[in-house]
Amino acid sequence: MQKTSKQLLVLAAILSLGTIMSTMPVNAAVSKPSVEKPGAGNTLGDNGTSNQKTDVEVSLEKSEGRIKLTEAPKIGFKSIKMNAGTMRLTADSIAGKLRILNPGLEDGYMVSASVAKFIDKKSIGVSEAPERLKGAAITIQAGQVAAEDAANQSKVPTASDTVTLNRNNTPMLMAKKGEGLGIFKVTYNNISLDIPDGSKPGTYATAITWTLSDTPKAE
Repeated sequence: MQKTSKQLLVLAAILSLGTIMSTMPVNAAVSKPSVEKPGAGNTLGDNGTSNQKTDVEVSLEKSEGRIKLTEAPKIGFKSIKMNAGTMRLTADSIAGKLRILNPGLEDGYMVSASVAKFIDKKSIGVSEAPERLKGAAITIQAGQVAAEDAANQSKVPTASDTVTLNRNNTPMLMAKKGEGLGIFKVTYNNISLDIPDGSKPGTYATAITWTLSDTPKAE
């Protein structure tokens, strides 16, 4: 009688243990996530991902400002001793750049340059007919044009080829319609001065006038 009771207790313990071990993994309920159906602005990918789109809009109004010429290069030549024959001097210093600021105006523009006569500085204000460096000519090689901002999206204006300045306005930079928006600079690396034979010693000075026109020269 006692033997039978012991067997029943062992069996009951085994059955109870089996119940506990089996119920934990089997009864752990995992609900399947609901999948949103594609709708307006929602895209369901092949891998089950979804995305939304945000519409963005910006309005750029035409500027009320004007195109401006904000900087021009400064040119210097070293003092030299006179020689017989024509002399060609290369600019010893070229400081600064030609700088144009365009606040989004698409009509185009042109920058031209002219030069006055070389006059002996000692005779300025002293003589009614100051001494001049006759026949002297300044020649400017084509400049390198670049946007001030490397990310500028506008087409680059075109610099003129080698130009010898005179008293008339000579085109130096041209931006056709739709070009040259934003800030552009022109770097000049080669400027020379030709002095004719027979010139007199002296310290001569002149001025280059840079002129900006809102409309480019007609082709």
